[in-house]
Amino acid sequence: MLHRYQFLACASVALLVGSASISAANCDARAARPALGQHYTQELGEHMRQASGASQVVQHRRGMAYTMESRTDRLILSTAADATIIGVDCN
Repeated sequence: MLHRYQFLACASVALLVGSASISAANCDARAARPALGQHYTQELGEHMRQASGASQVVQHRRGMAYTMESRTDRLILSTAADATIIGVDCN
């Protein structure tokens, strides 16, 4: 019975440590606002990813359907049909 409680205690600590490392990689969409109105390029996306602190960046084209899990470390650059960046968000 003691082993079961030791396992639960270790699992709880592992969850706390894991969640701390995830939250450390949070994205700040405000840092990517300078991209609004600019033409999307991979280079610009990468620059905004670094500026926002995100671990990944994705382009969402207006009118397209997307299904993704919620991630606080992902920068989303929404673009119009002509690839002009019309929105920035972290999710």
